[in-house]
Amino acid sequence: MFTAASFDDLISGDFLDKVNAAGCKEAQREPEPTCKVKVDVGFVLDSSGSLRNDYSKEKDFLKASAAAFGVSDDGARAGVVTFSYYTEHSIKLNDHTKVSTFNDAVDKIALMGSTTRIDKALRMVQKDMFTIANGGRPGVTKVLFVLTDGSQTQDVGAEHPGIVAKELRDKGIRVISIGIGRGINTTELVHIAGGKENVFTAATFDDLISGDFLDKVTGFACNQAKYSPPEEIRQCDMEALDVVFGIDMSSRSTQHYPQMNGFLTQFADALSANTKYLNLGALKYGSEAVVTFPYQSKPAADAFSQMVGKLTTVDNGRAVDAALVKAYEAFFKPRHNENGKSAGGYLSADRINEIVSGGKVGLQKVLTRDGEEINRKRLFVLMVAGKHLDNGLDIIPVHAARLLYDLGIQIMVVAFDDVGDRVTSIARNQRDVFEMHKGDSMLKFMNEICNKFEIKQPQYSRNGPIDVAFLLDSSASMYEAYPLQAQIAQKIASQYQLSPNGTRASIVIYSNNAQIELLLKDGTSQEAFKQKVDNLPFLGLDTRLDRGLYLARLALFTKKYGARAKVPKILYIFIDGEQSTLENAALNAQAEELRKLGVQVMIMGVGGAVNRKELEAIAYPNEKVYYSASFHDLLNNEAMIQAMANRTFSNLGPSRIATISLGPSGSLVLPEGLNTNILPSELKRGPVADAVSQQIHLLLALLKSGMPADIITRYFSSQGSLPSLLQYHRQLTYILNKLSPSLKSYGKSFQSIQSCSSMAANSVLDRAFGKHEANKYLDLLTLARQNGGNTFVDLLWATGLAEDLVTSPADHTLIIPTDEVFKNLPENLQKKLRDTCYLRKVLRHHIVKGKVSLADSSTNKIITSFENKPIIFNNYKSKGMTLSGFALKDYDLQARKGLIHVYTSGILLPMTASMETYFKPSQGFQILSAALLDPYVEALLKTSTAITFFAPTDKAFESMSGAERTKLLSDSNSLLTLIKRHMVAQSVYSSFLSNGDMTEVMSLAGENLKLSKLKEGTFMVNDVMVKSPRDVTTGNGVVHTIDELL
Repeated sequence: MFTAASFDDLISGDFLDKVNAAGCKEAQREPEPTCKVKVDVGFVLDSSGSLRNDYSKEKDFLKASAAAFGVSDDGARAGVVTFSYYTEHSIKLNDHTKVSTFNDAVDKIALMGSTTRIDKALRMVQKDMFTIANGGRPGVTKVLFVLTDGSQTQDVGAEHPGIVAKELRDKGIRVISIGIGRGINTTELVHIAGGKENVFTAATFDDLISGDFLDKVTGFACNQAKYSPPEEIRQCDMEALDVVFGIDMSSRSTQHYPQMNGFLTQFADALSANTKYLNLGALKYGSEAVVTFPYQSKPAADAFSQMVGKLTTVDNGRAVDAALVKAYEAFFKPRHNENGKSAGGYLSADRINEIVSGGKVGLQKVLTRDGEEINRKRLFVLMVAGKHLDNGLDIIPVHAARLLYDLGIQIMVVAFDDVGDRVTSIARNQRDVFEMHKGDSMLKFMNEICNKFEIKQPQYSRNGPIDVAFLLDSSASMYEAYPLQAQIAQKIASQYQLSPNGTRASIVIYSNNAQIELLLKDGTSQEAFKQKVDNLPFLGLDTRLDRGLYLARLALFTKKYGARAKVPKILYIFIDGEQSTLENAALNAQAEELRKLGVQVMIMGVGGAVNRKELEAIAYPNEKVYYSASFHDLLNNEAMIQAMANRTFSNLGPSRIATISLGPSGSLVLPEGLNTNILPSELKRGPVADAVSQQIHLLLALLKSGMPADIITRYFSSQGSLPSLLQYHRQLTYILNKLSPSLKSYGKSFQSIQSCSSMAANSVLDRAFGKHEANKYLDLLTLARQNGGNTFVDLLWATGLAEDLVTSPADHTLIIPTDEVFKNLPENLQKKLRDTCYLRKVLRHHIVKGKVSLADSSTNKIITSFENKPIIFNNYKSKGMTLSGFALKDYDLQARKGLIHVYTSGILLPMTASMETYFKPSQGFQILSAALLDPYVEALLKTSTAITFFAPTDKAFESMSGAERTKLLSDSNSLLTLIKRHMVAQSVYSSFLSNGDMTEVMSLAGENLKLSKLKEGTFMVNDVMVKSPRDVTTGNGVVHTIDELL
């Protein structure tokens, strides 16, 4: 604070100098980080052409995120990899120790302005960013931000970025994906980050740099840095292992003691957890070697940790050869019994002490398992923190190592600093050298141990044993193709040797529900399989693949169904549409359960209505999806059927043991359709009154397990238990209503009974008498019917969408086409909507998450439907409001859990996601498709929002010669000017004008365009007729087609 006695003092030179000096000092002060944690932070910065207008905002976000951690030498460090088509390591982790200089460096990163090769950027991160040489610090948490406004460009040789990112995550790097704008691929971002919880999206770049978004992202990243769990070491199965550690305790290695101690303790714990019969020993060395931990079988963790904590320096030498010789003499040298047979090198602590003190070598029995001698594996782990120092012995390290190698002992070198060739040459291959100072992790080291010593799993062949299941689509859209699907399943099954002891096959069908039609124990011959698959019932409802996956898992892992433990499991999935729910969480959860259990999943998406993103999310990261245009094509595609079977044979491996406990007895309580033979005997009872509490217990267990409610209901109905439960409910309701006046005195939990018991009746009476205070609004579907949407609501129920809306706790907005809309649809569209899958897409395009009020919306607003397609809102003032060009009759009608908007003509159809993907050479846009290869043109069409493009067809360019067209396509400036001449910076539908009207709008090139609508309804631009298709809604605007250049 500064004070002046008078205004004259205020403007005096001395006072001003003092204030300015203090202000200057304050301006130079580094900002205080909000996340004070030691962490290495990396940024992957998108520098593609679509960032041209928002690059500075993207860099502002990067700088603000780095500032939240601070930039210093001993606290947080920050580095940047920039990418477009090429990549650049723009800032290394050890380049800057201040936020200010880091920010200056970020500001100087130039825009690359080409395509989006996220995979290349992640490879550079993997190779360079976190290395010791570039400032990465061993043992310090790594956090990586991946920023993009688009998705991976599919160039020749491009890798899936999710696969590269998984390799980074496997090395312990925490990856956070940040997507900006409408061009992102959310599924891809989830794959990169390893889960939805690690993905953040911003609708615009202004949202990206808003305080709320920054706080959310940096707060999450800070928690990742502070509370990152330790690396997960692979669980493997090693039977008998002798491990000796040679620990560098030279005074020259003091700075590495803490890291070596941590390594020793962690590794010893991991070995104990993975090995049945473990002998553990240790020695330390400087210029000579000393035993510090004689062999102990499965030593207590604290005993080894205490030894590690008590390690002291030997001297200033580092004689690696001495460590190798001592390991041979004290631990591995063969001992012999009286008969001259080798008794191994497994000496007790007393015998080791005799060797160390020069006493007589005693005998030690070899460990046995059930009277059988165990084939033990032996390993020497040489820990080194510097170069070998010659101690005057005649033997050099590589020759000393032969003492161990000749006995079949493996040697692994763990380097904590640069150790030189004389040490690394001890290892027989590079995989046996682990350079902790260069970023190698405990995870990598332990996995290599598993690879070397894990018990080999039995070899499986195509002859079995294998458990294979076929999950067949029985939804409404499969009516005609159902027999073809059965024939395909039979063809695939014929590739396997079905027999009781070989391959067993199961069949599960699914629609709204799922049923097991053939158990594994019965599917032991081709005849049995054919008999069942030829006589499958047809369910004919909507598509609940999640329920199918759930029951398929039970078919493959239920012992009573004939499933066998640990044998390879294969699941063939058929689908001709997509999941019939608004959210895919249940579907992904079921797929994840199959992955965890080691099931090989083969997915066949058939027809044009499949959702490829959905199927590839199920398959990710190890499985493959096969596509076919039709079931007829797939039936005749012998090569694909053979390829699928061969793929399963080449990837045979053991499955894991599934433990599913649902019933009171702890055994499996999951019905096979209506088959109850898997229930515990104590639960196989009819509707007896004294069993009601037991039935309720079972009901709760099944609901908790996630079993679909309709399957539970069918089961209790088939058992005759449902009437008793309903009668119990009626009686309990009657009793509580009678007792409720006296129950009030027992507290709040009883006071609510009276009001709850009559809530439904009161709600109906309130509506009947016009009293809405208790429940002011109608539900969404009732309100839709009242506003002319009967057909729309009926279709929602028929396709399963209504059930999702009714049961969802979230708010939704419905865009209601009236009954007149469906009556007046053209015949070709009516025929198309008879395809249930396509109908669902259209209906989902009329549903929006949350309450989207149009009264508060600005014109040209883009709304995203549940089909993940755009709907463009326009307010044409006196001409009214439109959604994607369709005039609204009513809007913002309030329901209990949302809003509805109503329109009366045409029908909203889900169109292409973004404008630049709309133009195809096969649709008359060959020249325009070529123009899109220019990155500036592509960026204009991709990044501009709420635009209108009067798109010229190939016919429009016929006025130009071939040479002129070639010159145009090679001249970015001329090409961009021409395209801008055909674009308007607002969404203009033909409904913008009434018949006979005319107006002018400004093109992006700064020229006036005259828009008119003739009396018969023809839409014109500069006297050029707009042809069909017109009013095409894309992700960022509207497309009209013209056959002349403007």
